[in-house]
This record gives sequence, C-alpha cells and structure tokens, in this order.
Amino acid sequence: MTTFHTAGGGTYNLNASISSTATTITLSSFLEPVSNVAYTMALLNTDIVYATISPRTTNSEFISFTGITQNADGTATLTGVVRGLAKKSPFTTSSTFKLPHPGQSVFRLSDPPQVFEKYVSLENAETISGLKTFSTTPVSSAGLPTSSTEFATKQYVDNTATGTTTINRIVVSGTAGETIAAGNLIYQKAADNRWWLCDADTAATVENVNLGIAQGAGTAGNAITGGVLISGVDSNQSGLTANTKYYASNTAGAISTSAGTTEVSIGFSLSTTSILFTPRYDQQITEDQQDALASTTTPNSTNKYLTQKDFQIGAEISGSTTGSANAYVFTSSPAIAAYSAGMTFRLKANFANTGSATLNVSGLGAKDIKKLDGATALGSGDIANGQEFVVIYDGTNMQLVSPASSFIPAWTDEGSATWSASNADQVITFTNAGKDLYKVYMYFTVAPAGIAILLNAITAANYTYTYTSTNAVATTAGATSMRITDTTTILVAELLIQGKHASGVKSVGAIVSTDNTTIKGILSSDSNNLSSITIKVGAGSSTGKVHAYGLNL
Repeated sequence: MTTFHTAGGGTYNLNASISSTATTITLSSFLEPVSNVAYTMALLNTDIVYATISPRTTNSEFISFTGITQNADGTATLTGVVRGLAKKSPFTTSSTFKLPHPGQSVFRLSDPPQVFEKYVSLENAETISGLKTFSTTPVSSAGLPTSSTEFATKQYVDNTATGTTTINRIVVSGTAGETIAAGNLIYQKAADNRWWLCDADTAATVENVNLGIAQGAGTAGNAITGGVLISGVDSNQSGLTANTKYYASNTAGAISTSAGTTEVSIGFSLSTTSILFTPRYDQQITEDQQDALASTTTPNSTNKYLTQKDFQIGAEISGSTTGSANAYVFTSSPAIAAYSAGMTFRLKANFANTGSATLNVSGLGAKDIKKLDGATALGSGDIANGQEFVVIYDGTNMQLVSPASSFIPAWTDEGSATWSASNADQVITFTNAGKDLYKVYMYFTVAPAGIAILLNAITAANYTYTYTSTNAVATTAGATSMRITDTTTILVAELLIQGKHASGVKSVGAIVSTDNTTIKGILSSDSNNLSSITIKVGAGSSTGKVHAYGLNL
C-alpha cells in the first residue's frame, strides 16, 4: 500500500444478504452525502477503506476494501474485501469475526481499531513506511548515533568532520560458504572469500583469519542477511552470562565461556543477549614482550625464533651427515649463513673415518676435524659409523669433543701359561703383537727363588734392567733378561710392558710388589713391536701361572 487517508460518509445498506465468506459486497447505493457524487477510490484518495457492517449490534463486523465499482442500476460493488478484522491487536482477520448479514443491513464508513493502528504511537517502537516530509528539522535527545541504521544529528556530522565520530559496530556484506544462522561465529576463507562456521577444534578456522558474527541467516553461495559484524556490539546472542569473557567454541559456530582446543578470545558479554565483539582483545603482545623479541639479526621466514621444542630438537645444529671418503657433509635447517667460532654441531656419522677427515656445513666449505688439542688430525676409527659425535668450530678447525667409544681403552686377553717345576721356561706369545701396553700377572703357591723375564726379539746391547731390593741389587747393560731374586715378597707379581713405540725409543716394563704400590723392577728395550716374553722361575716354587693382557690407547 502506498496511500492511506481516512474517509467519512453516510449510512448505507446492503443490497442483498451476504455469507460469512463473501469477498464482494454490493450496496444499494454509495454516494457522498450532500454532493451525491458517486464514490470511487480516487475520490476517497486512499488505497484502502475501513467500514463496519451492522454497527452497534451483536452482529457487528469490521471490514476493509480496496476497490469500488459503481453499477448502472445505482448500486455499488465493493471489491478486495477483507472480512472479520479483529477487534484487538494485532487486528488481523479471523474466521471468528466473519459473520453472515441479511439484505438491507446497515453499512457505514468507520474508524475501527485498524484505522488508529495506522497512526504513530508516542509510546510504541514502530516501523514507519512511506515518505514523511518535515517542515522543521526534527530534534533528538537520544545522543549520538552508534548504529549504521540510526539518524545522524548535526553534532554527529560535526564530529565526523573533526575526526571524533563514535560508532559501536562495523558490518560488511558477505556470502555464506555453508548454512549459517544469526549470531554464529564465522570466519572468512581466503580460498573462496566466503564465510564459514568457526570451530576451535580446527586451528585454521580461528587462527590468523578474519573473524565475524553473522547478523542474519545465510546458505551456501548466498548473501548473509544483514551482513557480517567484524567489530562492535552484536545483539544476536542468547543465554549468555553477562559481563563474562567468551571464546571460540569447539562446537561449530558457537562461543563459550571456556577456551576451545585453539584458544581464541572473541569478546566480552554486555548482557545475556549481546556481546562486544573484539577478537583477541586480550591476546595482544605487550611492549615488554616485544622488547624481549629483539635480536641481533632480522627475523624472517629463514631466521625464525627458537621455541622450547625447537631447542630440544636442535634441528639447526643436529642431524645426520652425508658424504664419504673422510669428507663429512651436513646441511643444517635452516642453513647457516657463515661459520662462527663457538658453533656446535651434534651429528650422526654415516661412515667411519679412516684417517684425517673434514666437515662441510651448509656448503660453506670443508673444515678439518681435529682432536681435542685443536691441532692433531683424526686417527682411523676416531669417528665410528653410526656414532653420535659433537664438534665445535674454533674459528679455524672443527674440534672433535666426542671421539668414538673405542677411544676408551679396553684390555684384551693375550694368552696364559702354567708351570709346576722350577727353572722351566714359559713363553707367552701375545695374541696381538704390538699392543701399546701389556700387563702380565704372575702368582705362585710358594715364592720362587727368583724370576727371570726376557723381552724377545730385541737387540741385547740395547736392553737394560734395574731392580731394587733388600736381597738383590743389579743393573746390567746388554743383559738378556731381568732377574729378580727377592724370595721373601713375591707370591704375586704384576709386570707392565710398553709394547709399541717409535724406532729408537725404548720399551719400558715394570714389576710391581705384592701390595701393588712399590715398583720392584724396571726393564726396557728398543723393540718396536713386542710380540712375546719368556718367564723363568727359580727353585723352590710349586705350581704357578702367568696371564697376559694387552691394551691399545
């Protein structure tokens, strides 16, 4: 309807009886009083007219009509008739009030409650249609507008011009990616620029995305009614706890007073039905936290901050090597830009070294791997295949601080012999000739009159021995054995012999006393690769045994 005006008239009569369902009514005549001009809708200047049939009777009925046809016989037919208008709000039609009426029943243009419903009420909140023109400027005492649908006052316009505008919500248009209801928490998916339900179970729907609250319903591919609130007050909620912090929920599209799997705060409730929507309002970085992130280098996609788990994993400095033939290769993640003294790398070897070795990190160039002194090249097997080893860059070389476990000396069994008679030679041929060190144990049930020890395959002229005892003192150059005649103390003896050395450097051995504290004898030779010894015991001994062990340092 575009136009409504009230109308008055005389008293008219039904030309014939009508049923309760009739939608046209014929009057015996329908003329304007005094002028006797036939009524038309144009003459009444309205698009709808209200009337009463059988007024002031128990059969009274309110109706409306939208058309008038003046007939040739002087009657008038009303069309577009709506019967049985209710007598109270909301004043709609009801079958209860649709009544039959006999011919000649009274018909009057009237002002039933429906007419007054057309007027503005001072108390009610109402929607007013049609253009209203004011001859003077309306005055408002409601304050400045805060909603996009509120009228702007002069003060608001002035504030806008001077930069002091106040609004309480920002709404944008949006297309739904799925079925959405008013009040749902939604996010904008970059892939299709549509809005989908948030779910804190899925980080991608709440982390680093545009969040909003639907202001109306929407279905896939269609506009969301009322748009999407991206900031400000939303009044589409229900059942909220007033003055409470809310989070994205693990239920799709919902909000909750407890954080979901991915914690994202979305705002603070103002009442049971409204919330101030300010996503992550309390999850911003502080100035102190920002200062703590300061770095001597610029953080970027290839220079990331270190997390606790990153520190535990150590991906930047640890991993497995590649390469071969004593040339180890390691690519850090991310790759280091340059070597710097003090850099530490924890690596797993993909092969064992067989001599001097190098390490090339992130293609920056091979660096020699040295032993702990920083100068000595690696020996064969210092890094074992599959070994976890650590090197530190000293500014020139890589220093190996965790050599292969075989570096820890281990004694090996080199053979044994027994005897039961005195003056019997027992030759101990070592299982592995040329060990760095040999240890020989001797024990007897009865102390022998003496023990003779010969380091075989030596140059006699270069062989010497010394022995200090209360019973015997002897120092002989060029002798072939070391003789011990201390019969009072030797039931158990321990002989330590250097088995391998550089040419011209003498091999050294020593016999230790029973209490394992006093050196009773020392012998040496120039053997480069000792392979066996001969032991002879003097008279007076019974059964005895000798056992040798070897060691590489």
